[in-house]
Amino acid sequence: MARFSSSAPSPPPTVDWRRLADGRPRRLKRGRHFDAEVSDLVEDAHRVARELGLAVRTYADKRDPDKYVWFQFARAEIGRGEPCPCGGTRLRRVHLHFLACDDCGARLILRDSAAPPREQQVEETLLEEALLAEEAAAFEEALTEEARANERRDHERREARRIARKVARSASLSTYRDVHLSKQEVAGLDAYVGFGVDPIGRDVLLVVSVLHENGAPIPDPASPLGYAHRVERWPVWRFPDAVDTAALRSRDWEIHLP
Repeated sequence: MARFSSSAPSPPPTVDWRRLADGRPRRLKRGRHFDAEVSDLVEDAHRVARELGLAVRTYADKRDPDKYVWFQFARAEIGRGEPCPCGGTRLRRVHLHFLACDDCGARLILRDSAAPPREQQVEETLLEEALLAEEAAAFEEALTEEARANERRDHERREARRIARKVARSASLSTYRDVHLSKQEVAGLDAYVGFGVDPIGRDVLLVVSVLHENGAPIPDPASPLGYAHRVERWPVWRFPDAVDTAALRSRDWEIHLP
């Protein structure tokens, strides 16, 4: 197992190991995926592996060991010639340091043995980096897709808040009582015109515009109309000679809200 040392204190790792402990090789970058020292991240990975009853192999990135770290979780770690924890002995070599059990399907870490000759070390290192780089590219793509999904969710939340503010800024019909309305089209959009009584008991003329988003009415279950709306009012008492409230009340209206 790779081990690192650090002389400076660092913040605790913030990696969600349980989500990433799926047996795939991972490469994490300090400053992007975690803020702790690489050594602290490695210690944290081994701690989580013990808690989950798993094993983990860690790799210091040979090009930038202070910034990048590789890791891969497995069901267990065994020595050469040892069986799988399930008792199976049909083990296939799937990687320089990993085996697969044909009996239970578990991925296993092959415990380090005596160091091979220098030439074999170089060959294994090159092959290992090629294998890890290939799988890491898929992981980086997954991280990018996850970032895009997070961006879409953030956009949807912003849109929901914007619509909520738009609705909240609009005066509601619930402010008025004894409301009488009939549906009309105003500027090509659905609207209702009529009259009602304001909170202090004065008659007002009303124009209720249904709010739209992307060409469709915005649903609002709390609205008497079933849609978000904006209310414009004109006080009847300012036009005593122009508005006959008694005549208005005698008309047939499509909607009456007590």
